[in-house]
Amino acid sequence: MKRPLLLLLWMLAVVALTAEEEMRTWTDQFGRTLTGTFVEANGQEVIVRRSDGTVAHLLRTSLSADDLAFADKAQAAKPIIVTIDASRSKFTTKRTETATMTTFVDDWGFNVNLTNTTLLTGRNLRADYVLYYRRTKKMGDDLATQPLTHQTGTEPLDTLDPRKAVSFHTSTVAITTQQLREGYWTVLNSGTYVNTKFEGIWVRVYENDQMIGEYVSSEDYRKEGWLGGTPAPKAAAKRKPAAKTAAPAP
Repeated sequence: MKRPLLLLLWMLAVVALTAEEEMRTWTDQFGRTLTGTFVEANGQEVIVRRSDGTVAHLLRTSLSADDLAFADKAQAAKPIIVTIDASRSKFTTKRTETATMTTFVDDWGFNVNLTNTTLLTGRNLRADYVLYYRRTKKMGDDLATQPLTHQTGTEPLDTLDPRKAVSFHTSTVAITTQQLREGYWTVLNSGTYVNTKFEGIWVRVYENDQMIGEYVSSEDYRKEGWLGGTPAPKAAAKRKPAAKTAAPAP
C-alpha cells in the first residue's frame, strides 16, 4: 500500500515543479516577447528568469492580460520558505519562603525568529507551537524520568516580506523549583515536593494553512506526535506587519 502512495506523491511533486519551472513566452502590450520561467509577481512587476539564468523585471502595466492572469495564479499557488530559530528566555522570577523551604517560580518561554528565504511575500501566516516541560509530584521523584507535559499556543504573523525576518515571544510556562531548608528532609520526605524542568519547543509555520517550515528542539518530541495540530483561536490583537521593502535581486 505504501508504494502506490509514495509514487502518487512523487508524481504530484513533479507536476508542481514542472508547472513552476515551465518556460513561457511573455508578451508585452507592444507585441515584444521574452522567454523565461516565472519567479514572482507583486503589485508592481513580474519577475522572470531567462534560460541563461539572468532575471528580468517586467512591469505589470506593460504585460498582456493573459500573462498577468498566469503570473497571479502562479503566485497564489507558490508558498514561501522560512527558516526558524528559537532561544529560551526567562521573563520573571518570584521567590517565596516558608519555615521549611524556599520556592522559586520562573516564567520561561521562547523567543522565536522566522526568516523568509525567498523573493516572495508571505501572507496569512501563523506559527503554532508546543512547549514541553516535566514536573515532579513528591519527594524522591526523578525529574528526568517524569512524563512530558505540554502547553500549546499560536501566533498570527500577517505579512513577511522577501528576505526579511520577524520575531515573537511564546506564552510562558511557570517553572517551579523548591529548596528544602536544612533539617527538614525527613519531615517532608513523604509530602508534596514540586520541581519543574523546562524542556523545549516544537514550532510549525503555516501560510494559508499550508505548512512551510518546522523547528523542533529535540527529535524525542516526535515520538509524542504533533500535539499542537489543531490551531488555537487567533489572538484578538495581531502583530503590526513589518515595513515593506523592495525585493532584492537574487
